[in-house]
Amino acid sequence: MREYPHVQGFYLPITGYFPLSPWAGFGVLCAYAALALWAAATFTRRQAPRRHAPQD
Repeated sequence: MREYPHVQGFYLPITGYFPLSPWAGFGVLCAYAALALWAAATFTRRQAPRRHAPQD
């Protein structure tokens, strides 16, 4: 592994470094889930064929 002089240490969760608070991480997770649901609904709405009931 390369070492750089400007890096002071290893920033990993296993060493106790957590860049976000638990609630902020949960917020990011909710935002990604909302984005995925919006994208799925948008693409499904665009590609779904419209079927009309047969008229007698």
